[in-house]
Amino acid sequence: MRAHLVNWQNIHKKGDLWIKHHQLRYDAFVDRQHWTVPSHEKLEWDQYDTPRAQYVLIEHNNACVAACRLISTIYPYMIEEVFPNFLPYEVPKTESVWETTRFVVDASLTPDLRRVALGELIIAVQQFGLDHNLDRFVAVMAVPMFKRALVRNGVDLDIHVDRACLIDNKNTTAADVYISQATIDYIRENISGKMVA
Repeated sequence: MRAHLVNWQNIHKKGDLWIKHHQLRYDAFVDRQHWTVPSHEKLEWDQYDTPRAQYVLIEHNNACVAACRLISTIYPYMIEEVFPNFLPYEVPKTESVWETTRFVVDASLTPDLRRVALGELIIAVQQFGLDHNLDRFVAVMAVPMFKRALVRNGVDLDIHVDRACLIDNKNTTAADVYISQATIDYIRENISGKMVA
């Protein structure tokens, strides 16, 4: 598996993978979870898919098998405009904090490949944070997903459980996701390094 950082400056080099990422989001969020979000011809997007966004895309066998979107909080972002009540403090507006959303892994993969794709996605996001000297990410997710996808894989985070509410019958809230080399090392040792890419 291979991680790619895609933005509007290099999208012309990754166009096929870019489209596949929007298809993956459609499959996950519209088809399976029945979110009411914009879509067209089995591609999902929203108002935060702009030139300000960066995308971490995980490629395997010419397919996009995992993805997430990163946006600096100095720009308008989802938690700020839609879910500010999920944070127990004033929404951040600083280059040192970025939002990560549309976190997705291909559900059609085998369990072992899903685990590796998730690990590679977490590693790439953590590495982005280290490379850009970020303090942390903020994220919105169902509480069980935070625990299953991130806590179980060694990610250090504060889940704001006391701010959670039901969205689509899922207990959902925000979390502060911290960045460290130790997280990357843990995943490489316990997940990614044990599978053939």
